Amino acid sequence: MIVPTMRARQVSVVVLGLLSAWVSIDGAAQEAPAEISVDAQRLLEHIDTGDPSLRRRAFLQLEALREPATASVIRRYLADRRVELRILSVRALAAIEGVKAVPELLERVQRDRSPAVRLHAILALEPFVAQEASTVPVLIKALRDRQPDVRIAAIDVVSRIDHSEARDALKVRWERERHRDVRRVLESAMQRIGEP
Repeated sequence: MIVPTMRARQVSVVVLGLLSAWVSIDGAAQEAPAEISVDAQRLLEHIDTGDPSLRRRAFLQLEALREPATASVIRRYLADRRVELRILSVRALAAIEGVKAVPELLERVQRDRSPAVRLHAILALEPFVAQEASTVPVLIKALRDRQPDVRIAAIDVVSRIDHSEARDALKVRWERERHRDVRRVLESAMQRIGEP
């Protein structure tokens, strides 16, 4: 007769507890939490290395894998002190979660200290504008960002929105903009929307 050790009993209790948590009171099986694949786990470990090239490749590969279970780990990097990690996490979340990432992307556009992060969040929002109306007012407000590069990204995205509010905002920006590079982009945008 095999007598289970104390450790084996503890493991059994934990496993039974987890299994019972997945079964509701009426006995119907509930969805188990998503697992992170071995490949994704390896990539997530590369994020915290000191090698920026390895970190960048890890984020790009996580984007390509599009495993929803990795989003909660990636989301933590949105508030990281390192700008590069915030940019990479914005891109990865948009790719992995799609429209579900919109609230975090909007938050980055409105509140991130780094112009580069705001710019990348604006670009990441572009595919979701048609699905998520809450993006339009934030993108229009970004037309007035302090940084020219952020305004340029906002102009590019807003000029592709088929909405009178977007067109009106571009006209106002055209009248007020003084930065030469931004005006060049605005000129192209005005032509795109059919304004002289």
